[in-house]
Amino acid sequence: MNKKYFLAVAACSIMFAACSDDVTEIHQNGVAALAKSAYDDDGVEDWNWGTYYKCDNEKYDPEKAFCSEGKTYSCMGKPYNPKKAFCSEGKLFSCDGKPYDPEKAFCSEGKLLSCDDKAYDPEKQYCKLSTTIENYGWLEDSRDKQHVQVYKTVKICNDDETSCQTWMAENLNYSVNPGVQSWCYDNNDSNCNIYGRLYTWAAAVGKTEKECGLGHKCDLSDATNKKGVVRGVCPEGWHLPSHREFEELINYINPVFGYGHTGDAAEFTAGKLLKSRSGWNSEWNYDGSGYNGNGTDAYSFNALPAGYFDSDDDVFSYVGEDVSFWSSTEYDKASVEFEYMFAFKLRLFDSRDKVNLDFVSKNLAIPVRCLQD
Repeated sequence: MNKKYFLAVAACSIMFAACSDDVTEIHQNGVAALAKSAYDDDGVEDWNWGTYYKCDNEKYDPEKAFCSEGKTYSCMGKPYNPKKAFCSEGKLFSCDGKPYDPEKAFCSEGKLLSCDDKAYDPEKQYCKLSTTIENYGWLEDSRDKQHVQVYKTVKICNDDETSCQTWMAENLNYSVNPGVQSWCYDNNDSNCNIYGRLYTWAAAVGKTEKECGLGHKCDLSDATNKKGVVRGVCPEGWHLPSHREFEELINYINPVFGYGHTGDAAEFTAGKLLKSRSGWNSEWNYDGSGYNGNGTDAYSFNALPAGYFDSDDDVFSYVGEDVSFWSSTEYDKASVEFEYMFAFKLRLFDSRDKVNLDFVSKNLAIPVRCLQD
């Protein structure tokens, strides 16, 4: 007996399949082995072997389709696993190994974002009250001709949008008296590209340390424009936010916060909503306790943990853990021995969801976020 014929008969017997002289199907694990008898030029019977696949009793090509639960899946002639990808208009969509419909969700950094079952791009929009809001604009600062800066801007409003503010969505990176009134974290220029520069309060309001630094009463009358705001270190058409304007920002998020705070004040949810979705320290213990320092960036404010520089001790600290932003408002409630030493700022933390509106030494160097006039 021809060896190939013998092997085919043996295979048929072992797998309990019926063999004919022409076509043999041997089914195992959903795969059918196909054997066809033929005669070579010498008239000797020969066998040609191949394989084909069945999905719910229908043949399919595994190079063109994928079988899952009795159905075949093909995207532009290529197989895909529906548990890992979604086919839309000939393209496959997968987010961290999971399928998603690009009409209903957007994948960003391995997370799916959806607003009332519709996709939105966090680089251009944000979701508020199930409504997608086009939020980002752009600001070009050409004061430094050699290093023209382009910043994202974001419009943030109260719930009924009767009141809005337009903020820079990045920290200011404009060099002012470097090494004396402004710094890059760790004196590394690349950190300025990420976190912006760190400014003393005097630099932030556009003054020298002798005019407005530690222990000096600051006269900002000549720095205040017709709209009653202090431009300071900000580009034309923008200004350093006041204590009141920071209060307004927090009230957009939670109206219960209120106005007229004269000392330290905290709101316990806004911090998480203003923090960026990455870059913040997280700390987990062996028992699963701990915290994720990242925020949701629900308002596209994108607050990064820039840390600060203590110019008194010449120490950089808390990058990844903390960020504060200067206001234009000097703290005037200190006792005589501490007069003219502090100014108000907005502060966010890695380990807490809250935001603080408090005051700190004017010698501390922290970031600036400018507000449109």
